[in-house]
Parts: sequence; C-alpha cells; structure tokens
Amino acid sequence: MIVLGIDPGLANTGYGVVRRAGSRMEVLAHGTLRTKASQPTEDRLLALHDGLAAVIADTGPDVDRKSTRLNS
Repeated sequence: MIVLGIDPGLANTGYGVVRRAGSRMEVLAHGTLRTKASQPTEDRLLALHDGLAAVIADTGPDVDRKSTRLNS
C-alpha cells in the first residue's frame, strides 16, 4: 500500500509518501510546496493543486483508500 500524507497550508504545504510492505515502511517522496504571499490566492491554490497532482502522478498512492486524521 502506498500512502500520501499532507500537512496543508497556503504558504507551505508539506507532503510525504510511504510504501508499506508487511511490517516495513519505505519513504518514496517528501517535501514542501511553497507559495508566495504576494501572489493572488487563486494562483497559490492552483500551484498547490498542480504540485500535489505531480506528486500523485509520480508516486501512485492508493487514492481510493482515504483516511482523514485531524489534530485534536
């Protein structure tokens, strides 16, 4: 199973992609997508969309199995 985790933010959106194989976890990708405060909000959102779409295309996470966990 390949899982994509996202730490959302408009200025900085963090992501990590891991593969689970039995009891092992392998990091496939990780990073931060950054946008500039001087850009219009719609341009920043588009940049985040495009960046995350590229991560998904490159790593192929199991997007049908969605889980949301919020910090309490």
